[in-house]
Amino acid sequence: MKTKAYGLRLFGLFLLLGIFPAGRHLQAQIGNTFCNPVPVGTLPPTTTLTFPDNNFGSGSEPDLWPDCGGGNNSRFYFFRLPAGFTSVQIQLQPQESRIFQLALLDSLACPFPGPDRFVVGTDACGTPGATISIPSGEICLNRGGGYILKVSGQTGNYLLSFNAIPPSCTDGCLNGFETGIDSLAPPDILTSSLDSSLCAGDLVFLQVSDPGAYTSIVWNTGATGPLITVNSPGNYSASVSTLAGCSALAKIKLLFDADCVWPGDADLSRRVEARDILPIGLAAGRTGPPRSSGGIPALTFIGQPAPDWPLSFTGVYEGLNYKHADVDGNGVINPLDVNGIELNYGLDVPSDLLEGGRWAEFERASSSDPPLYIVFDQDSVEAGDTLRGTVLSGTALEPVSNLYGYGLNLELPMAFLDSTYFDIDFSTSWLDDDGDVSSFHQFVPTQGFADIGYTRTDQTGRSGSGPLFNFGVIVVDNLDGARVTKTRQLPFHFQDLLALDVGADSVLLNPLSDTVVAFSFCDSRGLSSATEFIQSFKVNSKTVNSGNNGGYRFLTVNANFLKANNGYTFGFRPGFVGPAVNEHWRAWLDINADGDFDDPAELLVDRVSSVFFQRAVFVPDTAVLGWTHLRVQMKRSDGFGPEACEEFGFGEVEDYFVEIRAAGPRYGEREQPLIIWPNPARDRVAVAPPVEAGELIELRLATPEGRQLRIPLQDSGPSLQLDLGGLPRGLYTVQLLGETGVWSGKLVLIP
Repeated sequence: MKTKAYGLRLFGLFLLLGIFPAGRHLQAQIGNTFCNPVPVGTLPPTTTLTFPDNNFGSGSEPDLWPDCGGGNNSRFYFFRLPAGFTSVQIQLQPQESRIFQLALLDSLACPFPGPDRFVVGTDACGTPGATISIPSGEICLNRGGGYILKVSGQTGNYLLSFNAIPPSCTDGCLNGFETGIDSLAPPDILTSSLDSSLCAGDLVFLQVSDPGAYTSIVWNTGATGPLITVNSPGNYSASVSTLAGCSALAKIKLLFDADCVWPGDADLSRRVEARDILPIGLAAGRTGPPRSSGGIPALTFIGQPAPDWPLSFTGVYEGLNYKHADVDGNGVINPLDVNGIELNYGLDVPSDLLEGGRWAEFERASSSDPPLYIVFDQDSVEAGDTLRGTVLSGTALEPVSNLYGYGLNLELPMAFLDSTYFDIDFSTSWLDDDGDVSSFHQFVPTQGFADIGYTRTDQTGRSGSGPLFNFGVIVVDNLDGARVTKTRQLPFHFQDLLALDVGADSVLLNPLSDTVVAFSFCDSRGLSSATEFIQSFKVNSKTVNSGNNGGYRFLTVNANFLKANNGYTFGFRPGFVGPAVNEHWRAWLDINADGDFDDPAELLVDRVSSVFFQRAVFVPDTAVLGWTHLRVQMKRSDGFGPEACEEFGFGEVEDYFVEIRAAGPRYGEREQPLIIWPNPARDRVAVAPPVEAGELIELRLATPEGRQLRIPLQDSGPSLQLDLGGLPRGLYTVQLLGETGVWSGKLVLIP
């Protein structure tokens, strides 16, 4: 490094000597202090000074250098230099026997401020007639400056020689010593914004500090000069340079204010996603001051200024102003604001330009909360087929209370699916009973999920259980027991679930891994369905037209449920290719949900027929509430009916996943929380029936697995007293059935 620096010095000296001719004359001017006889940047290596008259008289100038003599009869000459000079050497060859003095001054000031600014070790006194020289070695004028000459006495001609490395940032110095590359300290950028945060459209002035120190100022916006005006947050910089060729980059970051409105990011989570529909649904119908975008299109995804509305959200959105849900900025929150989510879906607020944030984690569900799960229609599919599933929430034993809206990601096994197709249907949602709903979804195949949001818009929640939506995907390879089985172990998962009530508090749903796991039932199928198959199966007025499915199909009927202690009409229709033949039909229901069809009363239908027929069936009061299996078999009649687990030659089998619900009103129609105390309890508990319950029918205790204990009721006053000391410890669902409704609650029995 030192060798390279020395070479630069010689190169600079050659340039200096080549540009400025020797023997240039400067005529000194009369006056006690002469400033800058050599203009800045003019650096003659040899100068002849002519002093026409140095007889000043006495007292004309304070003597700053008493050590060399001369008293007050002295004149001072200041030769100004830019910053960055090193190896400064000056020689004076007097032609007269006079007293002279030389020194370096680290300052551009003139008159010079005093001897305290002299560069230490760089002054020299000359004896009469002798040559004086300052200094030898490395000297750096970091701040610019020059050299001063003190002349005492009479007129005369004097030769002054100058030698120095010219200004350069490739040969820097610090405190008089070589350091390598110079770095000019960048200036500050001053802003008219008090906290350097704003929204798009706000005007802010930016100015470089100490602009007089630079010969060039160029901004990254293309503007030049010390002052610019900007109207958007971002990274701004100014490139400054000095006469010496040194340069630096000044930077400032203007942030978006935390309260700017980003059209589509209604929940201020810093990303536009499906669950941004939830604040829109919660605040639907509200009005407030419209947003003035200052010429920016209303749905442009940039932080826009907006006046606060008089209302803010509560719950998980605590403190979030309603103005963020007014996505299109027209002063009214309605389903049209969802258009902004669609337009800006997936966009992120630039995190490096964001001032703070308000998003907080919300409460997570546990295994004791109502489940969220998937049920699929088919057991196996071939390449090109559509695989259909239903996402359900809650069960008869664990209904969902006061649900207003939800957002979730449904993760999909894209390695097995056509990336161009995803179908979704909200029409079967149990949340929609009056049309006051709004929905949004986005299929993101590159990231392997469907982003789904759904909300009511009338500020009233719903309680109950059942389907939330149906969806379909196309498989690209045959799927059988490896990916799609009767136990529904499919690689579909829920992520980022947020369910809310009308107050924006969390409604806890427990997303089951993969999908709900039911009992693995024995196999039963027809080995050939080429000529005969189950054309349709009917429950009361609801018909499932399935057609030929190759001998077996697993299905779920949307919102399909059977009530305990209720009768139904089942209808069976065969399909034929060719002449009709007698078929032996059987229908089985796993009433106690133990995974088989071996128990008494589980065979509901046993009939031989070649045409459509109907049979009345009865679901007994002893049926276990919850999800179970219904199996329908059609076997070519050979004198023997099909067994529950039989594979037979000709015909078809269909399995249905159904929910057994309690008798009486449907859950959610009149459902209310049940008061139970003490809770947790060890043995004795009291249950308070609501006044409007009417005549009480039955009280049931159910485990999370669906096992039930039925307790007959007697008139015992305002509360029911129960002794549960003999039951296993753990979590129970308590259900009270009355003539006007069903009430439920949770009970924990502890050791």
